Amino acid sequence: FWITFLLFFMTGIAIVLYLNQTPYQPRERDYSYAGSFYAFCIWIGLGVGAIARAIEKYGKLPGIAAGAIATVLCVLVPLQMAGQNWDDHDRSGRYMCRDFGANYLESCEPNAVIFTNGDNDTFPLWYAQEVEGIRTDVRVCNTSYLQTDWYTDQMKRQAYNSDPLPITWTRAQYIQGTRDHAYLIKRVEQMDLNQALEWLRSDDPRTKTVPGVNEPIDYLPAEKFVYPIDSNAVRQNNAIDPQDAPMMARELLIDLSGKQAIGKEAITILDMVVTNNWKRPIYFAITVDPNQFVRLDPYFQKTGLAYRLVPFSTRAEGARPINTEKMYDNVMNRFKWGGADKPGVYLEENTMRMCKSYRMYVFGELAQALIREGKRD
Repeated sequence: FWITFLLFFMTGIAIVLYLNQTPYQPRERDYSYAGSFYAFCIWIGLGVGAIARAIEKYGKLPGIAAGAIATVLCVLVPLQMAGQNWDDHDRSGRYMCRDFGANYLESCEPNAVIFTNGDNDTFPLWYAQEVEGIRTDVRVCNTSYLQTDWYTDQMKRQAYNSDPLPITWTRAQYIQGTRDHAYLIKRVEQMDLNQALEWLRSDDPRTKTVPGVNEPIDYLPAEKFVYPIDSNAVRQNNAIDPQDAPMMARELLIDLSGKQAIGKEAITILDMVVTNNWKRPIYFAITVDPNQFVRLDPYFQKTGLAYRLVPFSTRAEGARPINTEKMYDNVMNRFKWGGADKPGVYLEENTMRMCKSYRMYVFGELAQALIREGKRD
């Protein structure tokens, strides 16, 4: 008993006390306590044997008969559990993880790049591409992994129908321990983004020296950066809808004021924006932490479950923060709902939360945008 009890305690209650998990975890954590389930099953097995022994002893029955009676009595327990819990755990007809992951990809134009953040917002997209072959032209780029050199190596290679990402840095320039972050030390009011990246890429000691700092550091001498927009490249690559063309800006202003430093992932994203020069559509998934936007969000236009980087400020008067034509087409014709649209499919707590997010941030925002444009039908 005590050996089994120690196994039950150390893999159950002790883990609860040690982890002290907060409410609203991103997924069920039952697997953390799998060892305690095994221990309890051992107790159940011992209990069945004890009941059979008692029936044999006090009921004066043969061992086989006593065992059969004990089994029939005890099998009622799992049957009761199944009866009470089957509907709560029935996943038949529910494919939301697969479909919702594919919906992120369907929000993108061909040959696009979509930045994601975290595992729940990335792995379903990988599954859709690698297992089911959905939208393999879109390159999924996880900003969390983009801080590592091995992942940047992967992004510079062809993957299925997706071309390598437009990263100009050599491996020696982004290898672990090199340019892991860049401090923002304001010495000029603003700086051309191309020049800023060249400054950061340089090994010239003068670009690493700051008065009052006794050792070389990677830094940028400004907090605001200007990226001139190549209008010819924008038009040639259809990077702007004709309806939005009058709003095209002359430059993107990336204001990093208030930040002390930016990480390697932000540096790499900015390098891709500059190198890409509007050739490939660049998106950020709507689930990405705004801190990962590198202050590009004034130039985001929503197309579904992703924001597209566009060459104009969507916060300017008269601009469209939502591309209603594309988003409507995506929602009505391209998106799939994984069974949420079918009666009888059980939607548990986490799935309901995702559906509520769709209601608020997809259907709700699209409906409001259509109303503002006078498209009430």
